[in-house]
Amino acid sequence: MKIMSILGIILQTQIKTDINKILSDYGVPIASAIILLSAIIGVVSNLDKIMDSDGRGTRKEGMMNVVWIVAGVVVAIAVIAGIVALVSNLKFNI
Repeated sequence: MKIMSILGIILQTQIKTDINKILSDYGVPIASAIILLSAIIGVVSNLDKIMDSDGRGTRKEGMMNVVWIVAGVVVAIAVIAGIVALVSNLKFNI
């Protein structure tokens, strides 16, 4: 019975180490790329409003749309990071 317990602890530690390595190697670059892509998509989708080619005064609205898009993505990434932190603190008993 002790061997099973020791094996469980070793496996749990190894899995946590692997997950942390993956997150540190790929998590930050992926999150950065997602934020950058959301800003680019926001600018492209609101380009007409930002350029204000008709002179209707929509530049502020277009910029605020981009800010809201990027802020939403940042909040979503923060929520995902919080969930990952909660899951990483779980202790499994076998």
